[in-house]
Amino acid sequence: YLGKYKCIEMNSEDNFGIQMADLFVGLITKLMRAMRKELAYNSKYDAIKKHLLSSEWFELNDTQLEMYHKLYVILTKYNDSFYKTYVSIYSDDFVYLISLLEELYTFNSAKEMYTSRKNISERINDNAAIRLRAMFNEF
Repeated sequence: YLGKYKCIEMNSEDNFGIQMADLFVGLITKLMRAMRKELAYNSKYDAIKKHLLSSEWFELNDTQLEMYHKLYVILTKYNDSFYKTYVSIYSDDFVYLISLLEELYTFNSAKEMYTSRKNISERINDNAAIRLRAMFNEF
């Protein structure tokens, strides 16, 4: 018993909350898939070089950067249960997404980010590696 009662199955077309949840999960999934595609090692010869996000990921305007800021706040501040419950074949991708969002959150403007975008991918990769190491140490 989880303390929930009168739960019913609903179609997302009939409920705005479900539509918003579907939209939110779809956005997160598309971001993770795009990162996975770019960071994938396609052959054994490809595995000898480090894969980082390209600079195109950081060609943002202020509005787009603000949206990433809001996504970061939603995932880490308002609903930190994602860290506790998110398990699937994409768990590493989710950790990488959080690392990306955390790095983008440090910038106040797109202009500020543009001046230091050469090192952003490396910092994101380092952050993700630290987070993944901590996750594996918990198990």
